[in-house]
Amino acid sequence: MNTLHENKISKDKNVLIILNKSLEINSELQYLIDNFCGSILYDFSDNLKNKKIYICGDISLLNETPHFINIIKEFSVNHEKFNSENSKIVGLGEVPIIVSNAGVYYRKLFFGGNNFDKIKSEHDFQELTESNKESKALRKGIYLSKVTKETTENGNEAFHYNLLRCSSNLTGPTDNFRETDIQIINLLNECVQDTFEYLADLNHALVQI
Repeated sequence: MNTLHENKISKDKNVLIILNKSLEINSELQYLIDNFCGSILYDFSDNLKNKKIYICGDISLLNETPHFINIIKEFSVNHEKFNSENSKIVGLGEVPIIVSNAGVYYRKLFFGGNNFDKIKSEHDFQELTESNKESKALRKGIYLSKVTKETTENGNEAFHYNLLRCSSNLTGPTDNFRETDIQIINLLNECVQDTFEYLADLNHALVQI
């Protein structure tokens, strides 16, 4: 029987590089420095292999690098002229911070389309009750899981999904992930890989509206 490790936050996978030491440190940048999920540097190091690199400051000071870099737009200048296939402009909300040494928080991870409306249209949300109460809750919900199908040796179909223990009683069955769910779960799993010591596969969700 495999023993599962208790997962914990890793501060060894991300690096925040501040290119200009004279950069004005306002309260928002200071908060990021104090709570960044990783280490802080003021110049490129030789030991950046397998690190996710975030950069802020004067990007004109940056030389070409083989490493892929994420430029934090709120705290960077002259990034408009920096043209590299190994770089990406990210918002402050996409940078991981540690909250009370208990969890990792991305303040604005999702951009673009309206995920709420997409998820609402892709699923038939169910009524629910709480615990042993008979009355219906005002909100609705649905249990989502990665569902896979296989054919057994005797020719029957078998479906596999992930269970979640909770006190909510739904009036319908578990549903499979749809397109928007998969995009969200995949991004969250990338974040887990970047911020925790051990790999973990997020594969189910209780969604309520």
